[in-house]
Amino acid sequence: MSRIVYVNGRYVPYAQAAVHAEDRGFQFGDGIYEVCEVRGGRLIDEARHMQRLARSLGELKIAAPMSAPALGHVMREVIRRNRVKDGLVYLQVTRGAAPREFLFPADTEPTFMGDSVGRWEGDTLVVDVTGFNDKTWVDTEGHQHSDALHVIERYRRSGAETIDYQVTIDDPKTYQQSWTSSRVLTRHPEWTLKEYVCEENNKITRQP
Repeated sequence: MSRIVYVNGRYVPYAQAAVHAEDRGFQFGDGIYEVCEVRGGRLIDEARHMQRLARSLGELKIAAPMSAPALGHVMREVIRRNRVKDGLVYLQVTRGAAPREFLFPADTEPTFMGDSVGRWEGDTLVVDVTGFNDKTWVDTEGHQHSDALHVIERYRRSGAETIDYQVTIDDPKTYQQSWTSSRVLTRHPEWTLKEYVCEENNKITRQP
């Protein structure tokens, strides 16, 4: 049996499923996704998936393609057409097709961690970040910043196990001048990644 995929209003065979060449999800990863479990032919935790989908779309300011009930109907129809009893349904929503453009929009609304644009300068990856609000820290020591913060990060592979990292901080509302800091990032394959620091909605709980 041929797999069936829903793409932009149409149920089509898997081999024919396609998006526009300038879809921003295809070019920039500008989109979000949900993976929903199917058990006994039924969606598991559908309401919570739809709530998280709506929240993610809202954070990225991507318009919902249809209402939550309509999306639920589409997913159940995909399950029915593919005769899925136990498995997964993958749902992806992108910003859609638009001319390829890297520049920041002039009316960008500040977000918690800024809007990042990357480019290559020779063998160095440069990440230019603007669009911050004032709800996060410059570092894990708690140094504050304003919505005028501008961060430029540079990453250059300096060896088989090392990356030279440099960051420039500029915030005329908070600091008298910009400054640059650098360090060497070393790969440690024997290390286990751990949670670092929560920037969004961070709360300190104290025992009475």
